[in-house]
Amino acid sequence: MERVHSKFCKNILHVKKCTPNAVVLSELSRVDMKVRRLTKIINYWLKILSLNENVLVKQVYNVLLAEAEKGLTNWASLLRDQLFSLGYGYVWLSQCVDNKAKFLCEVKLRLKDTFFQKMHVELEGTSRGKTYLTFNSDLTTPLYLNEVGVAKYRFALTKFRLSNHRLCVETGRWHKPFPIPFDDRKCKRCNVLEDEFHFLFECTI
Repeated sequence: MERVHSKFCKNILHVKKCTPNAVVLSELSRVDMKVRRLTKIINYWLKILSLNENVLVKQVYNVLLAEAEKGLTNWASLLRDQLFSLGYGYVWLSQCVDNKAKFLCEVKLRLKDTFFQKMHVELEGTSRGKTYLTFNSDLTTPLYLNEVGVAKYRFALTKFRLSNHRLCVETGRWHKPFPIPFDDRKCKRCNVLEDEFHFLFECTI
């Protein structure tokens, strides 16, 4: 499901399959399917908590809960670990919430915030990611995706932002038989690193 989702996003943006998922999801301000799945799991858990004790689903949950308290790994223990990791351990311990809608809204927001914080760290760890963060440091949906009406110009701008171009800083990465060292990926005219900044502001070509 994650592969289908990432492929779909790349098709929308018209970028290469090898484009890192982190920049693709960031460009569209989308979260991965895991975040959506966890949201649905927690929502289902809240429904279970509201059931009467004579309902079969609630009885099965109580069995899982007892096993989890004994240290066994099951659906309930995995959910418990997720809630504690999000800072909602107190909700698990109480096994109830005062306002279901408000709590679920808070969980969704925290899951998204946690996901984008993780994405930001991942992007900072790569040369492509650092370049992308100069365009979109807050990882929000860029306005051009809706405002640039001519498809070919929109696709070209996307490819430039997501390093799907033919500047030496990118083509040197795929040089055979060995990649060209980063600092040696120089512009043939200017003899300096041919990156996005040089292309836009420095190169006379």
